[in-house]
Amino acid sequence: MVEHLKELLTDQLALMRAEARGLISSAERWRELRLLRKAIAHDYLIESVDRVLRESLTAAPELIETAECVGRYVHAKGYCGESSQAH
Repeated sequence: MVEHLKELLTDQLALMRAEARGLISSAERWRELRLLRKAIAHDYLIESVDRVLRESLTAAPELIETAECVGRYVHAKGYCGESSQAH
């Protein structure tokens, strides 16, 4: 139980830091997207396939924009490339 709470707190802090850095639109939205990912990975009920697909297609542009934003952030901070290999 304690380990689970620690994990949840760590996840929440990571989302809040990402939001503060402008990497994600909001921590709350990313909690929703995690639930969608869970539904994609684990939801085998045929009744929910349409809903999950619809939600996935709606979220796709936001996910792509976030990936591009993270790429720009990593590049701007110099976390990748030749200089980062020495770290």
